[in-house]
Amino acid sequence: MSLFKRNFVEPAKPNTVSITAEEYRKLLRDSAELNRLRATFKPAPLATKGMLINPVRPASNYVVQFNIQSTGDFASTGHPDLDGGEPFDLDCLASALDESSAVHTTESEDEIESRQKPSHSVILLPPVPVTHAQVAAAVRGGALIQIYLQRRSNQVNITFANHEHAVAFVTHTDSTPFFVAGRQTTVKWAPRGYIAPEYVYQQVRDGGVSRNLVIKKVNANVTEATLRQELDHIHNLTIISVQFEDGNAYISTSSAGGALYARTCLKSRALYKDMRIDFYEDECAESFPKIRRPAAMAFPKASKKYQSPVYNPFELLSQDEFEMDQDDDEENNDDDNEI
Repeated sequence: MSLFKRNFVEPAKPNTVSITAEEYRKLLRDSAELNRLRATFKPAPLATKGMLINPVRPASNYVVQFNIQSTGDFASTGHPDLDGGEPFDLDCLASALDESSAVHTTESEDEIESRQKPSHSVILLPPVPVTHAQVAAAVRGGALIQIYLQRRSNQVNITFANHEHAVAFVTHTDSTPFFVAGRQTTVKWAPRGYIAPEYVYQQVRDGGVSRNLVIKKVNANVTEATLRQELDHIHNLTIISVQFEDGNAYISTSSAGGALYARTCLKSRALYKDMRIDFYEDECAESFPKIRRPAAMAFPKASKKYQSPVYNPFELLSQDEFEMDQDDDEENNDDDNEI
């Protein structure tokens, strides 16, 4: 084998290649077309190159944009072998590029679907920053999918499981002042709803799931700090409160979807193996408190007006004159008797 390698002589590379005339004409046409493209199109920016390399997400809205600037006509360059070539068609180029050169809009499939659905989300605009606990204590009228605080804009996004409950809440706050943490708060519809999987909405509507967890017969080694540490890694989940009562641990969270994931997480840990982890009712599902209107004050009935007896101002004078006449008559009678 080594002898064969020593005696093997690599053949010399040829300086010329023989091709048919038809293949030669095709190569010339391709070369001319490439030169036309280089002269026609501007170099793509780096962002566009990356977009052309990366796959584009399906089921989204696209707006096709081409930056085509002509630097001259597309007449033949004068080569004799190209006179019979087909003219260059920009429409064919556009169809060939198709979606690979498209500009992807920010509206995804989920956002299109949420825009077509009735709104479940409402925005609260408190005058001062508030906490999740203060929002949960104020909102009533329907179970919530999520409570989300936007610290920068100082607004709160809440999402109801039922569209009807969201409508009833907005209608109620239109006619009755709404307060969060003792401050009157503006309520309006959210321009974009919170997107959650449909099964989360359905399970919350059915009453089997809520944003609140209960661990029954909790181990004495489980503390509030332990639970918060166990659930701290879950994205967009805020632990509002942890309370221990009658041997159970009640965990109030900000998200029903996050609570579903938190339940699965806890059940996979050895510490919670013998404990039953379930959901308990969302306090926001309670009905609106009835407004007690002050009862009408009962005013005492006006007593009958005392009517003074009608008297004649000359009556006393008449009686005196009558008595004086009687005295005079008696005196006269006495005088007659004496005579």
